[in-house]
Amino acid sequence: MQKYLLNPAVFLSLFILLQSCRKESAHSSIIKEVTIDATILAGTDYELSLAPFGDDDNIATILQQARYFSVSQLENLSDVFNPVYHYVPDSKITGMDKVVLAISKNPDCKRFNKDSTIITIHFTIK
Repeated sequence: MQKYLLNPAVFLSLFILLQSCRKESAHSSIIKEVTIDATILAGTDYELSLAPFGDDDNIATILQQARYFSVSQLENLSDVFNPVYHYVPDSKITGMDKVVLAISKNPDCKRFNKDSTIITIHFTIK
C-alpha cells in the first residue's frame, strides 16, 4: 500500500518543482529591442538620453561601436541612471553608420531587475 502512495507523492513533488523552475526562467530575462533611424548632417552632434530606457539599477554600454565618427561615447550626467549617448560623425563622411547600445542590470546592484534593452541607431549622414 505504501508503494502506491509513494509514487503519486514523488510525481507531484517533481511536477511542482519543474513548474516553479520554468516560471522563474521565463521571467528572469526580458530583452526589449528598439531601433532608431536618425538623419544628421556631417560634423553635427547627435545626443540621445537613455534615461527613458532604464532604471537606477541599470548601466549603459556600447555593444557595437559606430564606424565613421569623431565622437561616439556614453556620457553620465549624474549619479543616478541618466546617461546620454553622444555621436558626431566624421566631417568628411556621408552615408550610413550604425551603433548598438545596451541598457542592462548593473551587476553590482542588489535589486532584482534583469530586463535589458538593446538600442540600435541607424544614422544617415548627409
